[in-house]
Amino acid sequence: MTSESHGHDELQRLSAENARLQRLTETLMDRVEQTTSSANSPFGFFQINAALSEQLARQQAALRDSQQTLQAIFLAAPVGLLLFGDDLLLRSVNEYAAGMLGQTAREVVGQSFGSAIRCTNACKTDERCGQMPGCTKCALRRLLEDTRQSGRAQCEHQLVLAAGAGAPGSSVWLSLKAERVMIAGNRHLLLSLENISTKKLAEQQLREAKEAAEEASRLKSRFLSNVSHEIRTPLNGIMGFAEAILSSTTLEAARQQSQVIFRESNVLLRLVNDLLDLVKIESGKLVLERVPVDLGRILRELSQSAGMQARAKGLGFVATIAVDVPGRILSDPLRLRQILLNLVSNALKFTEHGEVRVSVERVPDDSRPSVRVSVRDTGIGVPADKQQAIFETFTQADVSTTRKYGGSGLGLAIVRQLVGLLGGEIGLESALGQGSTFWFVVPAEPAPGDVVAATVAESAVAAPAGPVRHGHILFAEDYPTNQEIARLFLEGAGHQVSVVSNGREAVEACARTAFDLILMDLHMPVMDGQTAAAQIRQGGTPNAAVPIVALTASADAETRAACPQYGISGVLTKPIRREALLTTVQHWLGQGLSVNSGSGQPAPDAHTVQPREQAPPIDLDVATREFGGREIVTRLTTQFLEHADTQVAALRTAMESVDREALRQTAHAIKGAAATLEAAPLAQRAAEVETASASAQQADLRSLLQSLEMELQRLGRYAVDQMGLGAVTK
Repeated sequence: MTSESHGHDELQRLSAENARLQRLTETLMDRVEQTTSSANSPFGFFQINAALSEQLARQQAALRDSQQTLQAIFLAAPVGLLLFGDDLLLRSVNEYAAGMLGQTAREVVGQSFGSAIRCTNACKTDERCGQMPGCTKCALRRLLEDTRQSGRAQCEHQLVLAAGAGAPGSSVWLSLKAERVMIAGNRHLLLSLENISTKKLAEQQLREAKEAAEEASRLKSRFLSNVSHEIRTPLNGIMGFAEAILSSTTLEAARQQSQVIFRESNVLLRLVNDLLDLVKIESGKLVLERVPVDLGRILRELSQSAGMQARAKGLGFVATIAVDVPGRILSDPLRLRQILLNLVSNALKFTEHGEVRVSVERVPDDSRPSVRVSVRDTGIGVPADKQQAIFETFTQADVSTTRKYGGSGLGLAIVRQLVGLLGGEIGLESALGQGSTFWFVVPAEPAPGDVVAATVAESAVAAPAGPVRHGHILFAEDYPTNQEIARLFLEGAGHQVSVVSNGREAVEACARTAFDLILMDLHMPVMDGQTAAAQIRQGGTPNAAVPIVALTASADAETRAACPQYGISGVLTKPIRREALLTTVQHWLGQGLSVNSGSGQPAPDAHTVQPREQAPPIDLDVATREFGGREIVTRLTTQFLEHADTQVAALRTAMESVDREALRQTAHAIKGAAATLEAAPLAQRAAEVETASASAQQADLRSLLQSLEMELQRLGRYAVDQMGLGAVTK
């Protein structure tokens, strides 16, 4: 039995005893009156009266003792007790109850029932509780009505504490027990209070735990639905194309269908790997390595794959690593790569316009060497109320997002746990519709013998001795294929690249942005490279002292000799070769301004175009090695052929209008791009047109142009037959 129940029962017992004594007293008074009126003699009267008076005095003394005891118990009871009159005005309250109500006994006595209990329906007047507007569904009204009908009732009530009794708006939960009692012949309402806040909190926590369990169950069901969809989708492709291979009539068709099977199998494998990683992490069986890790190399490899995906969607992709980041750190290379790949893949998936930017920088904390990696996108963003949930297992920000973009909801959960296992932390900054920045910080203890230098470029690059440098490079080139190749090489080596398509755009970019190096094609429309270089040098911009390296397929002695007068620091001959490009970039990033006027060392040149008549029309093996993969060569060839059709049309127009300069510039552009692509025969045909443009007769030019078109068509057929391209040339 609780102390409240015991005190309440004792009080009831004493109240009943007090009522019994009161009735006895009244009975004795009646008897005294009857006896007095019927007495026959004075002596008898006095004798009877004395006896009754003595009995009455004893009863009155007992009544007083009972009332005092009742009052003492009422005031000192370790439970909250309130006594209301029949008019529902508070007659008495003990200190325990007053404390629970957040007031003193003197303040609360005289208040109405609703005011004393601080009814939310605001019985602020002396009107009877239950008669105010809004009382229809009030628990206190039901308590009073049930007490009137049955003599006792109980309910639960949330008491809003009075000002000064706690934090503003704070409250406690009370259990109210009401009972009708008779005191001095008058009806009263005795109310006891019990604080049940702890019980209500436990009930709330239990309810929340139940709801969380139900939500987890729903999330797992949704996850299983998503995963089954993610598994079925590639399986449908695998099974469909496997069946197609069985019925294929040509080897080339079977090869293309096998590529689809391979691609879809990789999608399926990644999903299975994610599931296995999740099981390992949650079971504590995932073992991490702690070996030297080349952060630059990881970033370079990521840039190659992610850069292609970004460009396929029309997005920009930039990856940078600060120069003070250790070249090698002690960590787990596989898991670091997995974390970065997940974050970048998400950024690309949820970004339709703009760019994705990855940056690595050192955290300035001497006590614990760390690096901060940020992946910023301009995508759909994450609502504020979902930013914590998306790191939870089986969770995605929105079901509609899952339907539109796909995914199992495992990626970020695995990333969060992997970052934690590496001893780091992960976070998110995002605004809906404005993009997101996912970041993580991990320990970056330099590997033994390491120097502070980012090493994004591969060791195969013949860079000068000393640390590898990275910078913001402006690349001015009008031919899309050359832009693609240069961006691929430079961003893959860890440089930030801005691309413009003519000299005027280069001058305008230099007026807005500070660069560390400018790579400038000499033959561009609108404004050529020499004029642009001269204006940059004379424009008073922050780039007036930045090295400018000319790019040209005509790197003869005359061209070289003319470069210094335009402020050009060096010359790099086309076609663009990865090793030569990166070596040249490293040279000039280390030199600062050095216009070729006898000071400084010229950068090594790539080989000049050496046209050679031979089949096939493209040296596929050399191109594959140069660009790092057959898929990249295929994509670049497709882009080249699509643009070449436009260029050939421009050649015809220039020839018919006898615009020899336009003819020369267009042929020159085709020559450089073809040589870069290792399409040497086409480069030879373009070179012949370029040379003849100055003085040849129309008939000769027409014959040369026809030879160029035939070679372009041969390249197109070879691309379709041997490289799996669709027909892209006429």
